[in-house]
Amino acid sequence: MLRKTMMTLLWLCLLVPACTQSSHPEGGGDAKPPAGTLPEVSSEAIRAAAEADTEQMLAFLVKTVQFESVEDYGYELKPETVALMDYVLETGKTMGFTARKAAGGLVGVLEYGQGEEVVGALIHLDVVPISAEELPQWEQPPFSGKIVDGVVWGRGSQDDKGALAGVLFGAKTLIDNGLAFKRKLRIVLGTKEEKNFESMTRYFQEEKQPDFGIVPDGVYIVQGQKGIADLHFHFNTPTPADADKAPHRVIHWQGGTVINTVPDFSFAVIKSRNVAKTRKQLTSLVEEVTAELKSGKSDRFYGVTAPYEANLGVADFADFAKEYRIENVPEGDLVLYAKGVAAHGSTPEEGKNAIVEVALVGSQMSDLPDDVYRRVFGFMATKIGLSTDASGLGVPLNAPSDVLIPPGVSAQIYVGSSANPGVIGDDGKGLLKLAVNFRIGLGNSDQEVIEAATKSVAEFGGTVPPPGEGAVYTSYYIPGDDALLNLVKGAYKGVNGHDPVLTVGAGANYMMLVKNHVSFGPVDFFPPGTTTFDPTLLRFHQKNEQFSIAQLKLNVVIYAETLQDMLQAEKAPMRDRPDGT
Repeated sequence: MLRKTMMTLLWLCLLVPACTQSSHPEGGGDAKPPAGTLPEVSSEAIRAAAEADTEQMLAFLVKTVQFESVEDYGYELKPETVALMDYVLETGKTMGFTARKAAGGLVGVLEYGQGEEVVGALIHLDVVPISAEELPQWEQPPFSGKIVDGVVWGRGSQDDKGALAGVLFGAKTLIDNGLAFKRKLRIVLGTKEEKNFESMTRYFQEEKQPDFGIVPDGVYIVQGQKGIADLHFHFNTPTPADADKAPHRVIHWQGGTVINTVPDFSFAVIKSRNVAKTRKQLTSLVEEVTAELKSGKSDRFYGVTAPYEANLGVADFADFAKEYRIENVPEGDLVLYAKGVAAHGSTPEEGKNAIVEVALVGSQMSDLPDDVYRRVFGFMATKIGLSTDASGLGVPLNAPSDVLIPPGVSAQIYVGSSANPGVIGDDGKGLLKLAVNFRIGLGNSDQEVIEAATKSVAEFGGTVPPPGEGAVYTSYYIPGDDALLNLVKGAYKGVNGHDPVLTVGAGANYMMLVKNHVSFGPVDFFPPGTTTFDPTLLRFHQKNEQFSIAQLKLNVVIYAETLQDMLQAEKAPMRDRPDGT
């Protein structure tokens, strides 16, 4: 999902004039009209309903956050995700929706209304995990849903459970106020969005896509998204027979938890024939590399163009294992470790990659045997380094001429490609797997990125297996004259009184699977009631993720108005149908 953070500030696209929002008739007092009889629900009635439902919608959001719905790859759901889906479906039933499961239980579906055309809202229930390094940095427990200072704290409160609450209660407002739906509304509850979209991919193999709709999984409003290529670099070098005779050698290396997050922790375990001597060398190298990176200049490491503060350390293995409670790791003498800064994989420049930091120091160790660790250290130091733009891997910047880049904004960040080495895995038998999350720029092709990466990896004896199902998605860009884009812009402006920010994002969500949809909220760079731009409000995949009660209430109004406009439009705002016709 969007896969998404503060750097969206740099992704501002020039605003195009919003369409005029239709005026709504006055409401009919406190008495509710008969179900399904009104052609339109007034703005006043929508705002009143959002206010009246505040306690209920807040309790719903808190409850959903308390489900630790972290998923694995594959086609089976964890019990927490199943329980969350059941809870949401049952809640939907009480609001008047029909509820069912689809795609073998991987997807939940809530429907209301009749009509041949279907308006969709695609939302995901799963969240990214909390790393051991990140957990102590949370000011409130990440799955508590605790309410402090007017905000709900918790993993998934923004991505994507805040959107779920906003859309569901926005739809409830229309149902409760008797809107006569011209089209069917279908809220699709996906899972595995933070993995490879397995659930929604299977769902769309079984059922037709909605004719048009929204994907509320990001910010107001995403006009385009970069593509994705999740590639796995395999380095398989047999350990030399005389490796045990080397003064020291690496026997294990790991780091990161998921491919689409900048890893905030990594460590390499080292076996030494002279521990004191190896410790002295490592300590010296840590100081040397740290100073070099801080200077912002380097002839040894790729991509050092500005001062960088590394956070590296050396520890005795026993002390390290006890402090970090590591398991299933071969016992060594010393540990070289790095503490990075987590960020979303779509904006790796906002984080500090702990895997890279370990590799930079490791690449400078003397007397290492010519094994897989030495090769991968060298690969990362010379092909990746501190660069996040994939240029070291041979991916060029090709800025498309039809996308306007705002003044003062980096073309590379706005429309170019990026690479995030998210996970390093070690099988203990000479095979290292480096999982790299590429965001494919609007001017690059999927194949171009894959071929460039394959060539670079081959220089160090590695291979790049063909990406599997759900690992590659093509970028998209919605033109400014698109009818659906202007419909949702108009709904937003009608509620807020100002235009939304249009962004081109590196994050990816279910938009990659559908046509005639727009990525729409739930996070707004403008706090409710203001026109003060604040990019720090976006906290997807970050510590202290939170969602304000004020924004939740406002989102219910925005989504109610938007859904109403889509459901009641005289002509469906579609450029292409899902079947391509």
